[in-house]
Amino acid sequence: MVLLCLILSVLSTVDNYTKRAGEALFFMEIFLVIFFGAEYSIRLWSAGCRSKYLGFFGRLKFARKPISLIDLCVVVASTVVICVGSEGKVFATSAIRGIRFLQILRMLHVDRQGGSWRLLGSVVFIHRQELITTLYIGFLGLIFSSYFVYLAEKDAVGPDGRPTFTSYADALWFGVVTLTTIG
Repeated sequence: MVLLCLILSVLSTVDNYTKRAGEALFFMEIFLVIFFGAEYSIRLWSAGCRSKYLGFFGRLKFARKPISLIDLCVVVASTVVICVGSEGKVFATSAIRGIRFLQILRMLHVDRQGGSWRLLGSVVFIHRQELITTLYIGFLGLIFSSYFVYLAEKDAVGPDGRPTFTSYADALWFGVVTLTTIG
């Protein structure tokens, strides 16, 4: 349901699918707000069953956990989108589109226990030396290649009659853009 809602959100920004996807998305939003709101309320209420979350302050401690805060933000943002949206169009105004970003966080429900994030963190931690070495070598390659491009092209004139690279910083920027877009 969450993935389908995300796909419909994307399709509702495409001109050909705006009307149909927007209508389906509106009803799915209502269902998901009710579902996630009820789920959040039940989790908050049942958190008192654990000894570290007993009482009002225990539940408040539970509500301050990162995943609980994300869930609350998603429910509130979704409610605002539904209430402010008009004529079944969830994307009524540009301000609502900004709030819409918070709904992408719904994808975190798919991985509630954070197993994927723990796995990723442990892999990065275990291979940190290799990753640092790779970043260092890439940075050196960027510095050297940008410098050589600057030396080779500093006197070249573009089609508009201006020099292509007026400084080493221009060549470095060209190198960063080239490495990050083309790889």
